[in-house]
Amino acid sequence: MPFKRFALCAAPLVLWAAPLAAQGTPNGDDATASETSDMRLSLAADILDKSFPEETRVEMFQTITDQMESQMMQSLSGMITDENANGIIADWQERLSVKTDAIMRSHIPALMDGWVMAYAETYSEPELRDILAFVSTPSGQAFMQRSQDLISHPAFAGANQNFMDETMKTVMAEMPGLMDELITSGANPAE
Repeated sequence: MPFKRFALCAAPLVLWAAPLAAQGTPNGDDATASETSDMRLSLAADILDKSFPEETRVEMFQTITDQMESQMMQSLSGMITDENANGIIADWQERLSVKTDAIMRSHIPALMDGWVMAYAETYSEPELRDILAFVSTPSGQAFMQRSQDLISHPAFAGANQNFMDETMKTVMAEMPGLMDELITSGANPAE
């Protein structure tokens, strides 16, 4: 549970990075960070600036994390029938959210910088120019800016809730075994 918000904060990048990773390196180019051209970095930065203007970034990350957190809490509450336990968990989650929201906000600049690098290293210069042309249109901007809203669409949210419910059941079923292994090994997870 303590790592939940970290995973949630990273979720937007995972959701958008997965298609990027699947495409591989552009045009067989073995680009590395040191080989990424200034032009590709500039184009990638322009894409993100147009797609996710700085003033909308906190809200973008918050919308995604709130939706995913809500679904995780719904999965958990469906597994715990004790109302007192559910109340304690909900209170804990609210206190944790206040702390982790501040952490999320402080990491957004680095996340965006990493995202720029990922775009610049994943796409060729012609592809970046095409993407920039698309996100420079009203339809392109709407597509990018509303893409995070799609996770709350009933069709996706319902399918995702089923996925989360099954995943949470598996995690909770495996947790006692993990705790036994940690205790048996003498490991101190807090270190």
